[in-house]
Amino acid sequence: MTEATHALKDPWFLSYIPQLTPDVVKYDFKGDWNNAKQALQQPLDYVRTVEELWSTINSLPKLHQLGNGSTFIFARNNVDASYEAFPHGTRVLVDLYNASAAEKGVYVVLSSVLGEGLAQDVCNGKTVCDVLRLSSRPNQESPELVRLEVWLSDQSYAKDVTLYVRKGLIEAGLSSTEFIIGESSFEKDTKKHSVLGAKS
Repeated sequence: MTEATHALKDPWFLSYIPQLTPDVVKYDFKGDWNNAKQALQQPLDYVRTVEELWSTINSLPKLHQLGNGSTFIFARNNVDASYEAFPHGTRVLVDLYNASAAEKGVYVVLSSVLGEGLAQDVCNGKTVCDVLRLSSRPNQESPELVRLEVWLSDQSYAKDVTLYVRKGLIEAGLSSTEFIIGESSFEKDTKKHSVLGAKS
């Protein structure tokens, strides 16, 4: 007898980018971040059900234990997860300062995005959250820092998405000292990468 599965609204393609540092990009890829990501990105598999999602998450290494810049990417229907593919979009960034906060935060954000709570509760049923990035970002002050990025195809929802995710994190028991949340436009980052590329 087979157990019932619960299909996600859309399939999400999971891929992995190993540790990617400014030095690797500068010396191995002549400063071209997009080229570096494309060359190093490892396709893994589609996640189509709730059960596959949590089985996959439970089988992955803990984010805070990966090398700085190591990133898992979930892309709805395998959309292009590049800044240029989101001309009217933005991203909501969540930095989680310790391993315990990261574990709870990943659960909240994955449930909200892949479970379509954001689409239903914030975006009037529209699927504007198309990419989710989970990255290791340790630094001297926070050696277990994890960054979650929710990429939106429509920047007009950014404020409401930010408030929704913040509320979910607090309801999951995180204190305001365990995370920071904000918005970062793709336009600013695209310009920064263009300038970096021009300098090399």
